[in-house]
Amino acid sequence: MSRIASPSAERPLLWLEARRSGVALLLHSLELAERQELGVEDANVAGAVDEMDRASSVQGRDAANQLVEVLSGNQLQIERALQRMTEGGYGLCEDCHGPIPRERLTARPEATRCIECQRRYELEAGS
Repeated sequence: MSRIASPSAERPLLWLEARRSGVALLLHSLELAERQELGVEDANVAGAVDEMDRASSVQGRDAANQLVEVLSGNQLQIERALQRMTEGGYGLCEDCHGPIPRERLTARPEATRCIECQRRYELEAGS
């Protein structure tokens, strides 16, 4: 497997590591905000809070839950990209094994699929 030759090969690594830290911090902040909203200090107690109290803030929490879902997906994608860097497969599509265009990696350093394979993946995931 070949790597993408780039004079700025460390830029994606630095970006991915910074993004991983940022996503982890956001997820932690959302968890703390949920605990504060529920009025509990211990995450183990959160499940014991009266369901009526939980229902009063469903709409805001739905948005927060969607954000957590998106951030968790981003976190997994970043981890996969970092793993591929370590293994020497960064810049190659994990499905078709062809090169991922430099423009895509510049825009989305965490990309592990070329655009065509990513579209196919999203269509299949949506089914």
